[in-house]
Amino acid sequence: MLRYIRFISDGLKDKRILDIGCGTGFYTYYFGKKNHVAGIDLQSCVGEQYKNFRFQQADATALPFKTNTFDVAISFDVIEHVEHDFDMIKEAYRVLKRGGQLIIGTPNRDRLIHLILKYLGSPVKYPLYIGSYDDLGEMIHVREYTNIDLKNILVKAGFSKIEVEPFWLGLSAVGPGLVRGPEVFSRYSQYLFAKAYK
Repeated sequence: MLRYIRFISDGLKDKRILDIGCGTGFYTYYFGKKNHVAGIDLQSCVGEQYKNFRFQQADATALPFKTNTFDVAISFDVIEHVEHDFDMIKEAYRVLKRGGQLIIGTPNRDRLIHLILKYLGSPVKYPLYIGSYDDLGEMIHVREYTNIDLKNILVKAGFSKIEVEPFWLGLSAVGPGLVRGPEVFSRYSQYLFAKAYK
């Protein structure tokens, strides 16, 4: 996944980029190498080694930026934690310039392990407690998304040219998987990358 995010960042140069929910700045750092990047998060926990971008403490559902400001908005592993997810997407749409691109990454609700747990009689329920981390605190998934869910919320917010790419098929607890599995099994991938335009 990190290789793929770095691949995305390598394709962008001299862009104004907003990272919504930048956390420690681990992913943001790669986009900051060749672009002008702003990162926002509810808490200030950016690591010293990642500070090549401008950080501002803010809420993803009420962004402190003018309309039509950014060329690209990115957000990885965030939307599933946000109570008012549509407000987050609408704000991303608002701050993007006309023709601007949104790139989102989020876990797939229909991933393989969830399918297995369902058939074992222990379906996943939300909110889902993920764990607690020193830098980010307690992590809870309010909800998760399928390919269709992501497309629907993006269309509702006004985005077009939407592509949702299933990513990595396997069981992360037991070792390697397939970056892109056979099409017939794509709905069970671990993760989803969505790209859309204003």
